[in-house]
Amino acid sequence: MGKGYIYVFVRRKESLLARRLVFTELAKHAEWAEEEVGLYHFRDKRKREADIVLERPHGRIIGVEVKASATVRREDFNGLAALADFAGARFERGVLFYTGVHVLPFHRGAARFHALPLHRGLYATIAASPTIVERRLPR
Repeated sequence: MGKGYIYVFVRRKESLLARRLVFTELAKHAEWAEEEVGLYHFRDKRKREADIVLERPHGRIIGVEVKASATVRREDFNGLAALADFAGARFERGVLFYTGVHVLPFHRGAARFHALPLHRGLYATIAASPTIVERRLPR
């Protein structure tokens, strides 16, 4: 088992924890929101997916993607773009949470997306979790 394998495993686990954290926070806020909000997951036949779909009253859709990465690439918005295509006029916006520090606007056609930094305090909890600490192998 090589060092690269361990790193990939750590990143996947870190990403999963970040997704759970964001979902839990959204679910918590949905409980006391003034309008009813449904929380869902989106995946199409081509296996493009959005981590969380918020459905507002009247069917308006907000897509949420979570990445445990400090950088954002155009490809990171593929799942949100697929959701935007699927939802059509009901798609309101897409948000990608990441571990960087800048708010970054993106768009594909008429669909608007933003990359938003996860709060450093929230992310520090994930990064410090003993289940995901990267172990150094002896040389």
